[in-house]
Amino acid sequence: GTYFGITYQYVENVSFTIYADGYSLYLNLENYPERDICIVYTAPHNDRTILLVWGYGWQGTYAGSVFIGDPSNWSGHHLAMLRWMDSNGDGLVQEGEITVEVLV
Repeated sequence: GTYFGITYQYVENVSFTIYADGYSLYLNLENYPERDICIVYTAPHNDRTILLVWGYGWQGTYAGSVFIGDPSNWSGHHLAMLRWMDSNGDGLVQEGEITVEVLV
């Protein structure tokens, strides 16, 4: 939704871009599913802290979950934009295949 100002732009069969806090992350869909993107975001809402982990596809969402699974990656930050690239061609997410593009 629009609670946190997170938006996206989808151009069918061309691209997918996520926007948040003045940052953006672009995915050329010609590279999908060997590459995927994800946003991890925390923010207060109605006296609760909400955690959003959302990728273009399941690999991106899973990459975000793997990333925040290591507290040393995430501690003290509220926004991460991640890129996953299947470097060994097995279709599965490994921690070494995740690149952090934005971390604030």
